[in-house]
Amino acid sequence: MKIRNSHLNGLIVFYIVAEEKSVARASERLQVTQPAVSIQIKRLERVVGTQLIVTRGKTVALTESGKRLLPYAAALYHSAVKAENLLKGRLIPTLRLGVCEGLMLYCAPVIEMFNDLYPTVNVTVREGHRKRLITELSDLKHDLCIVASRGGLDTSFSAVRLSHTERMVLVVSPKHPLAEKLIVRWEDIARYPLLLQHEGSIERKVLLKELMLRDISPFIAAEVGMETMKRIVSKGKGVALMFLTGVRYELDTGKLTALPFPEVKERFAIDVVCRREMRPLLPCVNFLSLAKEYFASQELTHPERHGAQSCGTGCSKGLALEHRQ
Repeated sequence: MKIRNSHLNGLIVFYIVAEEKSVARASERLQVTQPAVSIQIKRLERVVGTQLIVTRGKTVALTESGKRLLPYAAALYHSAVKAENLLKGRLIPTLRLGVCEGLMLYCAPVIEMFNDLYPTVNVTVREGHRKRLITELSDLKHDLCIVASRGGLDTSFSAVRLSHTERMVLVVSPKHPLAEKLIVRWEDIARYPLLLQHEGSIERKVLLKELMLRDISPFIAAEVGMETMKRIVSKGKGVALMFLTGVRYELDTGKLTALPFPEVKERFAIDVVCRREMRPLLPCVNFLSLAKEYFASQELTHPERHGAQSCGTGCSKGLALEHRQ
C-alpha cells in the first residue's frame, strides 16, 4: 500500500483538532493558519470517504467515524514525537521539567541537588502557566511538570503530591494607596487596575472567580507574565495576585508590599504530574524521589509554611492554599 506524506500530516492535524476541540486552537498549536488546518481535514475526509468532524459554533465534535479513527491518529502523533526526540539526541540521559510560574523558588533547591547528584543527566526547565504546561506534557515536550494543583486532570495523567500547602498574596507597590490600609476588602481592590496572568494560570482563575462570586466587575489593566507583572506593580500601576514564593524577594527587599487581605476558600497543593501511560525513565524516578524527600523535610523543619501565618511583609493574612481531599 502506498502511503502519501499528506495523509500522515492530515492524521496528525486531525488528532490536534480533536484534542483541542477547536480549529482555532489547533492552528495556534500547529503554528499555521486556520484555513490550512481546514484544508488538511477536508483532504483527509476525502481520502477516507466520510465526514470526521462537525463544527458547532467555535468548537468541533467528532463524528462516529472520527471517533473510530482517533486512536490511530493519536498513536501516529505520539510515535512521530518520540522519533523526533530520538533524532534530537534523546539517547543522552535527559530530564525535561515544566514548572508552574511562581513555583520555581520551591523547585530550585531540588533541581540544584539533582544536578549535583546526577551530573551526567541533561536537565532542561521551562516555566509556564499550568494549562500550557499540561498541554505540552500531553505533547511529550516534558517528562514531568510541577504545578499548583486544583484537580481537574484527565485520566491520561497521574500526579504525586509534594506539598499540601501553597500561599498566595495580593501585592502592590509600597506607595500604592491600598498599602496604607489596615485591612483590604474585595470592594477596595475593584477600585484599582488589576493585572492578570495569562489565560490558564491559577492566580487568574482564583482572582476572577472571587470577583464574580461578589458580582464585582474589575478593571483589567493588562494580561502579562509573572516577571512583567512584578515590574508593573512595583511602579504603582496595579494590583496583582501571586504565589508568595514568586514574590518573596520583592517583598523582602521592599519593592512590593503584600496587602492585609481576608482568606479565600480556594486551596491548593503542589504536585508532580506525568503521563499515565508513559514508562517513567530513571532520571524521572530519581528526581521524583529526591523531590518527595526534600519537600517532606521542609514540612518538618518549616511547619509555618503550611498555615496562614503572617508573611512578615505587612500582610496579616495571605491567601492560604492547601490540599483538600
